[in-house]
Amino acid sequence: MKRSLAPAAAYEAVLATLAERGTYASARAMLVAHHAMPNHVATMRHLARAVYGTPDHRIANRVYGSFAGRVRRELGIARLPYEIAVLGTWPEPPIDEVGEFAFRLRPEVCRAIRRLGWARAT
Repeated sequence: MKRSLAPAAAYEAVLATLAERGTYASARAMLVAHHAMPNHVATMRHLARAVYGTPDHRIANRVYGSFAGRVRRELGIARLPYEIAVLGTWPEPPIDEVGEFAFRLRPEVCRAIRRLGWARAT
């Protein structure tokens, strides 16, 4: 099991603050879409298709990566090798059936999203 970087309450507070500021609305849509994926596992292509209607992963990479960096800084977590690691962990194997990198939302992030009322338990 991957170690927790922060408790669900801390994620909840940061996500609520960012939402109140009106920042990262599309990243919030990606979080909700990611939460809805089976086992909370998605690729950037999956998220781009779900939120933007395109399989072009580049926009999802930019938006989600920037958002993850902001969440990390708001949580006071030291820089990570991959910014997205603040939101997710890598399933085993991390490469999906079409050769794309997949990642799973951290349980603490899932709980925060549900507590905020952005998604229901799946």
